[in-house]
Amino acid sequence: MKRLVDIVSGLGVKDPSLKRQTVYRPIEEKWLDIFGQLAHTLRFSHVKNKVLVISSTNPTWINEISYYESEFLKKINAVLADKRYHIRSLKVIIQAKSVASRFKTKAKPKQKSGRTLEENIKFKMKERQKLGYKPCIKCGIVLSLQSVCRFCKTS
Repeated sequence: MKRLVDIVSGLGVKDPSLKRQTVYRPIEEKWLDIFGQLAHTLRFSHVKNKVLVISSTNPTWINEISYYESEFLKKINAVLADKRYHIRSLKVIIQAKSVASRFKTKAKPKQKSGRTLEENIKFKMKERQKLGYKPCIKCGIVLSLQSVCRFCKTS
């Protein structure tokens, strides 16, 4: 029985998904070896015009990948057997978080202890005083570990 890949390639049909399954499979298999600790936050997206497109949900990786791009390219191209398919550059795209995660229900606020707002403020101030916080020497209102609170320092 023939494999689907063999049948389709015999027909001369150029299907990018088949190319990914055959040519670029070693990149996916060696993903952890190539990218190390970054591998868990990056995903193989696709290859177009010898540019490997990587998706991530964290935009800070764009800078990190561009900084180490030459080292990653050496590792990637060492994995690929056929030089015709060697990768020339990397591109990181930001993958939108799933729609479901945007609409998660927020945790219900904890029930208050039956105290009024003024009682809660006084309670918190007493707790902070026990921890070593003292009133500001300028305004006398804000509790701080230093002698002058950050609000009085800036004004």
